[in-house]
Amino acid sequence: MRAMPTETTGDDVRCWVYSQVAALFGPIPARLEPFAASGDPAAGRDGPPPRALPRTRAAIAALIAEFGRQPRQQIEVDRVRLFVNAPGGVPAPPYASWYLDRRLMGPSCAWVAEQYRQQGLETAADAGEPADYIGTELEYMHFLCRHVRAARLTGDPAALGPAVAAARRFFDDHLVRWLPQFAARVHAAGPGGVYARVADLLVRFCDEEPLNSP
Repeated sequence: MRAMPTETTGDDVRCWVYSQVAALFGPIPARLEPFAASGDPAAGRDGPPPRALPRTRAAIAALIAEFGRQPRQQIEVDRVRLFVNAPGGVPAPPYASWYLDRRLMGPSCAWVAEQYRQQGLETAADAGEPADYIGTELEYMHFLCRHVRAARLTGDPAALGPAVAAARRFFDDHLVRWLPQFAARVHAAGPGGVYARVADLLVRFCDEEPLNSP
């Protein structure tokens, strides 16, 4: 039987980032999932220092702490002001095409939809958002990262290779090209504490992720 890891891995970090940040672009959850393992800064426990994505881990810890301090109602007010509805337009449109094509529903949106299709996924007709909505893109990456993690844990190279390739392609060819721009606009808009920490996390993750193998 394959031994289960006692420390979080790079796969665990990625899964947390993609799933929990995605959750903050919909109705605000009651809580963020804990990110706790020996040596993790988010856990505040003794143990060996974490090895994978250390700056991202520190940003996760800061986001969890800030989320615990702010009332959910205020976080929701900030979310709407920044991304949904504001006089004169939202300051940080949460759509890849806005940054990559300088318009909504541009070629980048079609490219994203094709990546979903190749994995047997489609955006639901009643989803209310296009394929390149940030929450949908992060959920897609969480889907891929769960497959990567499962393939590693079970020692399944036939499943691991395609999942890693799909995740790497989506990150390198798409996400890293627009998320830092999006984060900069969030910071410029004077976000509340939670979304300031979200922007910090996205910047650190995009800076650090290319240096680590998936």
